[in-house]
Amino acid sequence: MKTRKELIPAVNKVISDVDPIALIALGTPKDEYIPEAEMIVDLLMKDDTILCSPEIVFDVFLKMFEEEITKKECKTISDKINNILNSSLL
Repeated sequence: MKTRKELIPAVNKVISDVDPIALIALGTPKDEYIPEAEMIVDLLMKDDTILCSPEIVFDVFLKMFEEEITKKECKTISDKINNILNSSLL
């Protein structure tokens, strides 16, 4: 499994590309979603056999922003994170 240090920027990029809260669209820095990326990576690293589920993404965003993001956005983010976890490249 990739290290936490490797995964956090990759997960942040995925979230920033989807921009589910529209923070990047408002002009915030590209690292705006680092806290959410850290939370997701930490949850995944507790059990290295777990994959990122849409529910994990949903729960993190609900906790951090007290705002729901769409099921489609959650699935898109989790699928892209799983691609990172399963690939040999970041």
